[in-house]
Amino acid sequence: MQYQQVCETIVKNLPIGFTVIDEDGVIINFNDSAEEITGYKREDIMGKSHLEIFHGTSDKNACPLLSHLLDLHKPIEVIESTIKKKDGNEIILLITAAPIFDHEGRFIGGVELFRDITAVKKLERERQYLLSALVHDMKNPITASLGFLSRIMAGKADQQKQKDYLELVIGELKTVEQLITNFLYFSRFEAKEMKLTQTPFNIIKAISQQIENMEVIAKEKNIRLITESPDHEVPEIVVDGSMIQRVIINLLDNAIKFTSSGGTIIVRLIDRAKDFVLEIRDTAVNIPRDQFPYIFEPFYHGVREQKGSGLGLFIAKKIVEAHGGQIWVRSADGKGNIFGFTLPK
Repeated sequence: MQYQQVCETIVKNLPIGFTVIDEDGVIINFNDSAEEITGYKREDIMGKSHLEIFHGTSDKNACPLLSHLLDLHKPIEVIESTIKKKDGNEIILLITAAPIFDHEGRFIGGVELFRDITAVKKLERERQYLLSALVHDMKNPITASLGFLSRIMAGKADQQKQKDYLELVIGELKTVEQLITNFLYFSRFEAKEMKLTQTPFNIIKAISQQIENMEVIAKEKNIRLITESPDHEVPEIVVDGSMIQRVIINLLDNAIKFTSSGGTIIVRLIDRAKDFVLEIRDTAVNIPRDQFPYIFEPFYHGVREQKGSGLGLFIAKKIVEAHGGQIWVRSADGKGNIFGFTLPK
């Protein structure tokens, strides 16, 4: 009796799902972790068909796990299977299963151990998508750059054309650089390896530098870049300068990407008592308000057609929050959007 109680205690406290079915696929045991994973209570599920509860059918072929156990009476080391939780949502389980035989060797059912790997599979898909998007988005600017350089090398461009081509090449290579940098930042955030190296930082100088760097791309799209800053001397702040530069780059790039030819982008710095506010206002099509809660999520593109990994705004948010600031987006008066963030002094 004591041995049986010990076994029951172990099963009840297993950190993974545990269930037992009889020879007809009826559930006869279900532990606490299984309840948490599936959403079903033990008393609601005992004595019911595994197939009907988790697959909504009586067809054994709907569950390769059960068909293997019930027909072949053989163990399964590892298999992925999709089931429906009590709330109707589908989840992916990683399952190990084995048949159960009585002392005379007769098949009497099976036992399953499982865990929810839905989040892991989602992350795998996102990473695959990210790598594919990164390769695709790097290919276009590299191909364009090679084309411009080939024209120069072939002597098919006069001096002015050569200068124009080289400016375009610089712009394309900066795009590649930004894609790679965003990917590296994302990888560090995912691995929780991002650490701040804080030093005195001149935010006015940083804004001017990034405006100058973006001039080539803006000029190519016929977009005006305007800066507005306080008319007094602005004190330095202690931040990780390279990270804050990345925030400014990503927000500027986002504004230029969606602003049409002839548009305007205004970069405005506000000096307040306890913090700085940096706002970047564009004249692009307004982002729908229902997208605001998701706009800073990784891989989120929304309804606007977007080329890129979908990581720029996510990285900007992570960096700003790591510095104790806040980041937001709102609609501008009339046409356009305003992305802004604060940096505590």
